[in-house]
Amino acid sequence: MPYYEQMMPPPNEPMPRGMGDYGPPDDDRDDPRDYTHAERSRLAERGYEYNGTDGLWTRDVSCAVRTARRDHNDGKVLSGDVYIETVVRIIEDKSGESYHSRYREVRHYANGDTPTERLHRRLRADGCTITPCWGGFQYHYPTQTEG
Repeated sequence: MPYYEQMMPPPNEPMPRGMGDYGPPDDDRDDPRDYTHAERSRLAERGYEYNGTDGLWTRDVSCAVRTARRDHNDGKVLSGDVYIETVVRIIEDKSGESYHSRYREVRHYANGDTPTERLHRRLRADGCTITPCWGGFQYHYPTQTEG
């Protein structure tokens, strides 16, 4: 009989403590999603998710697929890129303060670019020389000489 079968309980019997699918017994660990001790536990009924490590309630407000008409200030989304914008409402459990946070994730780059190609184009414009090497690239910046 294999070793793992010797450790298993007979059929139709519960698993011994600590041998479940999720590791140690439940009372030995704290689940960060457990909102029973949260001050605003009623938010779970409204569709919010609780993160006990941060003490924050979050919920997606909107999610939209957009095409950029101009370059964004942060430089991550350029004109013509198709990106997903997600707006999340965040409520702090202790104070009750709420605010929105936006996340943008580019799904399709304009002109078939990749993030690496965009970085290289920006570096070449600054005078950097890029050399492919084993496992990546080497970046050689021009040295400043006094004239």
